[in-house]
Amino acid sequence: MIGDLFSRYAQFWRQLLLKAPHMHILSSMPTAASPSLSDQEFWRSGDVHAAFAELRRSNPVSWQPEKHPDMRPTSRGSWAVVRHDDISYVSRNADLFGNRHGVLVDYTSGPLGGILVMDDPAHRTYRGLVNPQFSRRSVARHSELVRRTAERIVDRCMQKGTFDFVTDVSHVFPTTVILDLMGIPDDQMQRMVSLTQTVFSSDIAVSAASEDQIAEIGRKLIASLPEGAESLTAQIANGRVNGEPLSAVDAGYYFSLLVTAGIETTGTVLSHAIKALRDFPDQQASWRRNFEELKPTALDELIRWATPIRHFARTALVDTEIAGQRVEAGDKVALWFVSANRDETAFDEPFELRLDRQTNQHFAFGGPGPHHCLGLNLAKLELGMFFEVFFERVAAYDVGEAEYLASEIVNGVASMPVTVSV
Repeated sequence: MIGDLFSRYAQFWRQLLLKAPHMHILSSMPTAASPSLSDQEFWRSGDVHAAFAELRRSNPVSWQPEKHPDMRPTSRGSWAVVRHDDISYVSRNADLFGNRHGVLVDYTSGPLGGILVMDDPAHRTYRGLVNPQFSRRSVARHSELVRRTAERIVDRCMQKGTFDFVTDVSHVFPTTVILDLMGIPDDQMQRMVSLTQTVFSSDIAVSAASEDQIAEIGRKLIASLPEGAESLTAQIANGRVNGEPLSAVDAGYYFSLLVTAGIETTGTVLSHAIKALRDFPDQQASWRRNFEELKPTALDELIRWATPIRHFARTALVDTEIAGQRVEAGDKVALWFVSANRDETAFDEPFELRLDRQTNQHFAFGGPGPHHCLGLNLAKLELGMFFEVFFERVAAYDVGEAEYLASEIVNGVASMPVTVSV
């Protein structure tokens, strides 16, 4: 059942990150406004936050026509849900709004995305294979491993002085951590790092080949696991669905899913966070002085600020309503997390970075409900350890002109030069 879904997981992320014409490289953040979320010009040059603020005020559940690549509108589209409370309602009511028809508003994309496009009970079953390993207590056991990884990466960056934060930190750090947790042998580590970089290639053949190689490494690793192994790979090997172990094919692609799932999201938060702390020097200084005290609220605030995934979609399973707007069964419903995380009714001064923010029910890693991000606790551990090490070793730093990905799906950073001083 899941072999086909898991085997297309990398295709799903490739579609998020590299699908033309939905993504463009920008040398600065957008500045002009536009109300149409399906207009690609908006994502190249629109004032994203101003447009969403207007939608929250005047049209909180708006119909957004789908457009073909040649920009012609079609009869299809999606409901744009932009307010915090409404997104919470849709996320919590999985009996009304499902994932199984896909999590992109593009009707041509198909149901890509592994367990992302499963509904309960199947989603609960397959997520449950590794869910205990991502609890806060389980993740905390890996603190020393994550710290050592952060130390190696920060030390390499300090030797360079000036480096591309995206290339040298945002990709390498979460990749190395998850590979260690998967129990990848040292002699396979460099090959796996390279494969995780090429699995997101826009070249379909290159991406598919990389994914297959990752899955094959996983299958071989599972077959050779020693007795009593406790890695995430061992959890896959020991997992049971309806009393039966996963097939070799399914186990390999589940392995690939876990390897690749958190790389882009955690890396995107790191990139936005390092710039936000530069842009709000009083907040950076406060965190340096009171690191442990502020860490819990600081991490949530930086994650809110970054919002790595701008939206995911659900599909209405029955005729229903959202905030008084009639929605028919089969309609796509886009949950705009990027809007919810700047909603003035949910956050005091949402456009200010406040590392001591006490009320912070952000949706940066998805809304509440069954599809809340599996790896959130690991992401927080990685972020906290990185900045702990970074602040210990780096006295000051500056950020050069960044290039952003103009995408309606990911809030990505293409490159960001950083210069450190000790």
